[in-house]
Amino acid sequence: MPEYFIAAAICFVAGALQGCTGFGSALVAVPLMTLFLPAKLVVVVVTLMGLSINVVLCCQLRKSIDPAKVWPLFMGAVPGAVLGVLFLDSVNESALLAALGVGLVAYGLFGLLAKPKPITPRPQWGLAVGFATGAATAAISAGGPPTIVYVSLTDWPKDQAKATLVGFFTMTASLAVVGHALTGLTTTEAQCLSLLCLPSTLLGVGLGTLVYGRMSQDAFRKTLFMLLGALGVMMLARSL
Repeated sequence: MPEYFIAAAICFVAGALQGCTGFGSALVAVPLMTLFLPAKLVVVVVTLMGLSINVVLCCQLRKSIDPAKVWPLFMGAVPGAVLGVLFLDSVNESALLAALGVGLVAYGLFGLLAKPKPITPRPQWGLAVGFATGAATAAISAGGPPTIVYVSLTDWPKDQAKATLVGFFTMTASLAVVGHALTGLTTTEAQCLSLLCLPSTLLGVGLGTLVYGRMSQDAFRKTLFMLLGALGVMMLARSL
């Protein structure tokens, strides 16, 4: 039972991070919670937590959500996920994680040091990024980076950038929750732990939202680059 309260504290930190940036809750929660809880249980709980966070953030950012930015990502993700599943057995997970990790660390440092000029992406880019996200999610359970890199490249105002991440991840998390329920992974224990962690998660989201409100556009982009670098380091660790 004490481990459940530790999980709630972890969810507070995870909620604060995602409330601030629009992503990253799994980055904190999964590696820490799997230290004392079964991996399958953690995946279900973190997915439910992520969905609850994203629903709250969608309500907060509803005026900034642009379907023209979100839907191409989702439409690309569906066939990408199908392809990822088909090639699941032939993928060298360690090699791919290592390559992605090196790329993300390099990109994060490049963004922080070189300060690349933001660009205005074309709609078809969203389809390609969504496809890559879906494929990576299905093949190696690491689909977030392509979308986060894509958003970090744009010249969108921070509210639109965060709203695009939140809107897209709400859709993908919803599909994952349904999949877990249909395959029997959403056990009574997972539901109880998710409910126990919900108040602390929402408190964390509230704190993260307050911090986000005080961030400038430049600070928000720097935060994205730093977290992408951190995500790259974690992928390198997973590949070893």
